Amino acid sequence: MSDRGVSNYFEILGESPRPWLDEDKLKSRFLELSAPLHPDKMVSASDAQKDEAGSRFAAINQAYQVLRSPKDRLHHLLDLTSLKLNDVQKIPPGTMDLFMEIGQVCRDTDAFLELKNKETSPLMKATLFIKGQGWSEKLEVLQQKVSEKRISLESTLKALDSEWPEDNKPNPTQIETLENTYRALSYVSRWSEQIEERFVSLMI
Repeated sequence: MSDRGVSNYFEILGESPRPWLDEDKLKSRFLELSAPLHPDKMVSASDAQKDEAGSRFAAINQAYQVLRSPKDRLHHLLDLTSLKLNDVQKIPPGTMDLFMEIGQVCRDTDAFLELKNKETSPLMKATLFIKGQGWSEKLEVLQQKVSEKRISLESTLKALDSEWPEDNKPNPTQIETLENTYRALSYVSRWSEQIEERFVSLMI
């Protein structure tokens, strides 16, 4: 537990609190710590030992699920650094153009889907299905842009990680970068879900 009473997921997995973690190494660490707690390894254990192992496994799994996600990891890191993230919905720098583009395409796609769902003529339904492929292509292009943005944000995290203080007490500039990256990753995750949802609707 941290000084604020927040479970330290980095500590649970034996990692130092920092913005970037290697996904493969983190997975290996998770498997190493969780393997001895598997029910097959606890056959001869007492009920108390099984309960303890179950609780320990739950904590390790929770820590792994949080730390493997860059967005959730940054949120947890902000918690551990005793920082309260204000104005979470604030559009982070460098994302406004993409924010506007995605919003417009999603609204236009929704309007098309509404028209498509109201149509009852088999012939018009077939025609609209073909037109829907054009909207699918636009969504695919947007999804690619979102993926590129995510890769760019991961590069920012790696650069921030290379200068992260060992005492986990970042300076104001590092804090600002951490907050902006967290906000941007939150939008990227939301955008990806919104685009995928509309893409699936167009295929129905």
